[in-house]
Amino acid sequence: MHLTHLQTLGSLHHIDFTKIDALIKSRSYAHINLHYLKLHAIVVTRDGQIPSSWIDHIGKQLCKRHPLTRLEKYRIISIWLAQNVRYKDVPPQKNEIPCLSQMPEKVVNSRRANCVGFSVLYKRLCNAAGLPCRVEYGIVYVLDPSSGRVIRKESHAWNSIEIPGGCGRKFVDVTWCVGSKKRYNEEWFRKSMGDMEKTHRLWRGDKARQLCKAFGKKHSAFWAFSVEWW
Repeated sequence: MHLTHLQTLGSLHHIDFTKIDALIKSRSYAHINLHYLKLHAIVVTRDGQIPSSWIDHIGKQLCKRHPLTRLEKYRIISIWLAQNVRYKDVPPQKNEIPCLSQMPEKVVNSRRANCVGFSVLYKRLCNAAGLPCRVEYGIVYVLDPSSGRVIRKESHAWNSIEIPGGCGRKFVDVTWCVGSKKRYNEEWFRKSMGDMEKTHRLWRGDKARQLCKAFGKKHSAFWAFSVEWW
């Protein structure tokens, strides 16, 4: 279904993604599975490390093999991440800034990431595919499923995306899309601001500046990349 139909639908949640979800599970995308790329990297790089340049190649290949709308491109990249990367809070090495252990190069080679790793890699893949995307930093409210009350607050990272056709800015929490049961969680793809603010709060003002300062001058480029659309 094309984005030109969105105005008649009135909501992104009515779009049927059955075909696009099945597509990425097909053999036509087997060549960009991280397990396959790791095996190929053993021959190319000797050490089996997936080169940084291949990350952009993944983003381009995900979106160019079939005619896709922009929304479908955002979707297929998030599903690819859910299939190839698992949630794990990888500890930083000695004297390493924690967020830098979540660089895209490290995530694709370990196939493990926390929320920062998922969000930054999602942005990198989207940008490579010609899609605007940025990383958002803030806190999330973890709710009790039975009572709906807040159990705890946690620092978190997620993404903003831009949908054409009058739909504007939407949010994707790739970390929560992956979930804990190895199943893609549809709920956290293309969320509206109103829906997202029920559980997510953006860091602004002093909080955002403190986070930026934590990266240090040496790594300010990483911060700048993550919070810009391109």
